Amino acid sequence: MQGLPGGTLRFRPPAEDYCTWKRWKTTECCVAPILTGSTLIGCLWTDKERKFRAEAVFAVVLNTPTIRAGKTRFQDARHGVKPSVMQRFKPNDAVFILPKYAHLYSGNSAVVISVTEDPFRPMFNEYALEFPDGAIAKLFEFQVIEDVPHYKTFVASVLFDSRRQMAVMGVRGEPSSGGQIILQTPGFHLDMRIRANKTTASIMGQVFRRGAKGLLRDLDVSLLKEGMPITNTISDTLGVFKFSHVPRGSLNTLVVIPQYSSRILGAFLI
Repeated sequence: MQGLPGGTLRFRPPAEDYCTWKRWKTTECCVAPILTGSTLIGCLWTDKERKFRAEAVFAVVLNTPTIRAGKTRFQDARHGVKPSVMQRFKPNDAVFILPKYAHLYSGNSAVVISVTEDPFRPMFNEYALEFPDGAIAKLFEFQVIEDVPHYKTFVASVLFDSRRQMAVMGVRGEPSSGGQIILQTPGFHLDMRIRANKTTASIMGQVFRRGAKGLLRDLDVSLLKEGMPITNTISDTLGVFKFSHVPRGSLNTLVVIPQYSSRILGAFLI
């Protein structure tokens, strides 16, 4: 594929081992991913006439053999989850610093003042940010998510992790293969049940408002890896959300609760 940016691009078929994301047009599908190192930056597409073309789509780190997307993936980007395109933010956009990096800076929220794009490694797009106290810092694409006006983002802490309990009790086996994790904020609990194999996991969870009896329904729930959204769904009428084929590793969950103009941002490990 001459004319593609970068000298390290390569194709690694079969595509189903790496990318099963398909366009809504059923006549077009991805037949091979385009990678730089371990970063997926695009796909080689074929149409009904079997004509091939390369196209940049999104950027995620491939730590597992398969990336899958459900019907609800990226349907709603209104509350802080944008599809992982080459550059998500522009000057004057508000961003929220992921918790694992926020302690290095003067606050969790900032405003973009300039952007330096990396055309070959989109995760390393660099944003110059201004914090409320006037401090300036530079962060990369994978360190920030969108901040939403009029919404309060609460960073959740781990209230309970059954795998830690098993380790403390000396239970034999592989504690990371599944279990229960409860994340908490001052007003909400996020309860997740996890089942995992060697490469992927499935997650089922609910969000509860502390001290309230009613269910929180129709919540927008997203999973992020290295700051990049990898899948998204809406909780059902019982407030239950489900994910399957989730890559193992360090993840963030972002739950939007429009009833209370709130978002929950938590971190956990599978």
